[in-house]
Amino acid sequence: MNGGKILFGEQLIISKWMLNKLHQKAKGMNNINWRKANVIQDAWGNGFDVVVIAGNFMFNIISEMENKEAQRLLIQNAADALTPGGGIYIDYGYTMHPEKWFNDPGENVIWEETDSEGNTGRMILLESSYDKDSRVFKFTRRFELVLADGSVIKQDVSCQKHFASLEQIHEWLDSAGFVIENEYRDYKLNPIGENTNHAIIWAKKYT
Repeated sequence: MNGGKILFGEQLIISKWMLNKLHQKAKGMNNINWRKANVIQDAWGNGFDVVVIAGNFMFNIISEMENKEAQRLLIQNAADALTPGGGIYIDYGYTMHPEKWFNDPGENVIWEETDSEGNTGRMILLESSYDKDSRVFKFTRRFELVLADGSVIKQDVSCQKHFASLEQIHEWLDSAGFVIENEYRDYKLNPIGENTNHAIIWAKKYT
């Protein structure tokens, strides 16, 4: 949904390639449907059994409203879309010491890959800073892409994101009628602690 959008400067581009990849991966399956939408502005529908908020989507959500409020509303919208007893799965890049992650003015390569169609690219974070009181992370996101046809895309985007604490996520879940059943720091089901780099949460809607 909203994760299929990339912000290049002042222009918001719907990433059709993400949906095209889904078409390919779902080939031969007749029990899956998808659509392009904005998770904050558009209606989700209802009657779902599970909502998945993974891929660090909660942190990277794009919205015109204040980032922290968009995160809270994302969880509320998930609750509204679920049936009673339905579940929410959250996979969130998380640390107990965000200042160590984010106060870095240097160049950090987040990803660098070549896909099956010959497109090569990378994303870099620059000029990162973190305010511990507001929990706001400011940085420049640089996209460098070389497409298979030889064309080049390079763009710097100024970003400001709210890094939600685990306590905030717990409050939002509770307010939306969820009860947390499991919470881990990794896929081996280890508990969250000082060395945490993920918060993996499974909660159910009971109200």
